[in-house]
Amino acid sequence: MIIYLCGEDTFRSRQKQQELKEKFIRERDKSGLNVAEIDGAKISFGELEQQILTAPFLSEKRFVAISNLSENKATAEEMVEFLEKHQKRDDVIMAFWEEGSPKNKLTKFLSEQKYFQEFVPLDDSALGHWISEEVKKRGGRINSLAVRTLVEYVGNNLWQLSNELDKLLAYKNKQEILKEDVEELVRTKFDDNIFGLVDALGNKNKKEALRLLKNQLSFGSSASYIISMLNRQYRILLEVQEALGETSNSLARRLKIHPFVAKKALVQARRYNFEELKNIYRQLLEIDKKTKTTSWEPELLVDLLMAKV
Repeated sequence: MIIYLCGEDTFRSRQKQQELKEKFIRERDKSGLNVAEIDGAKISFGELEQQILTAPFLSEKRFVAISNLSENKATAEEMVEFLEKHQKRDDVIMAFWEEGSPKNKLTKFLSEQKYFQEFVPLDDSALGHWISEEVKKRGGRINSLAVRTLVEYVGNNLWQLSNELDKLLAYKNKQEILKEDVEELVRTKFDDNIFGLVDALGNKNKKEALRLLKNQLSFGSSASYIISMLNRQYRILLEVQEALGETSNSLARRLKIHPFVAKKALVQARRYNFEELKNIYRQLLEIDKKTKTTSWEPELLVDLLMAKV
């Protein structure tokens, strides 16, 4: 079985992949011995082939989660022919995940499969429903005014929303979350700080970049979360760079971002050329991977970012 999950909404696509893995363990393999999670960007074709073809151990099936294989062009190209031959195997579940919606021979094949799902950013109505359901799943309660305020403050960045919900639920301790709680606790200035951090990095202002980074860490943000927000901002700048003739309102509608974010992004995008932004974004993705596997001090993280940016 082949499953393909992709799209700009990486929170829900990652959540779906995790749910599939947990369901497999719960229903088919409580030991977890038949589950493999693979960084597709680094693995060779031979190693990946071995993981997929390994016979299940005391189970009918294996579950192999493969992420970002599109970044590994050589392996991705070989995988297309492999998948064409083995797509009907019933002893392995292959759950492919890609950030965004890359276009290549592999993703074309994967998107033609029965179990393909692309996660697009939620509009305000769907976002409000998502917030309400997430609060319920986490054992809490939230009223409609608080939901609307969260949508207004944070928008459709589900990674940040998830962090904010955790904080609100801990603060309220099973009491209903109210509009006043959101106004008091949610970081309404987060985008301001991200814009400031992007400016500081671009200007090689280490002192200011470090101050803003430590400020976010003091709010409980992880290094990987901050890097993911920078990834998001530079991705927006890339999209804006390709459409500098548009107004901020037009960009906000097309890119489904807040008009304030679109306006600030227009100013920042003019400071770079397209190739510079593409290189920065690529380097940030690499740093993001490293922050998830190592423990780095904020000063070192800033140094690395400035070296790349």
